[in-house]
Amino acid sequence: MQSRGDTDSLLPLEVWDQIADVISGFKPVFVIPHAKERENVEEIIYNEDIGIVLITTPGQLAALINDSAGVIATNTAAIQLANAREKPSIALFGSEEKGKVFVPNAEEKKCIIVSSKTGKLKDIDAGAVKQAMQIFDMSLALV
Repeated sequence: MQSRGDTDSLLPLEVWDQIADVISGFKPVFVIPHAKERENVEEIIYNEDIGIVLITTPGQLAALINDSAGVIATNTAAIQLANAREKPSIALFGSEEKGKVFVPNAEEKKCIIVSSKTGKLKDIDAGAVKQAMQIFDMSLALV
């Protein structure tokens, strides 16, 4: 879902596929808001080791985050819930400035902000996400 106040908060599935490819030692879980999205995820994400979970309420999302090592997400409720649950997170933003606005004091919240060098979220570097992975130590939810 599009984040209110941030028109550049949706990351194409092809970029999530790149991120899933660089994650080693973790089983990514993709959270989808509608059952019809399952086919799209399965078609684009070429990784048999992923999980796909349909989540329709903030409570369900909070429960998944609570049981995970942390979260990799764009500017969505998942980052805010990870911060509230004191779970490590990697927040993906189009720019570092936007990251600082939406996740102030990120380091105190165990959150690493990864921003695009072009200012557009779709250009996020999967290698930069891989470098930030040191913050995790179990399973994670990709939202």
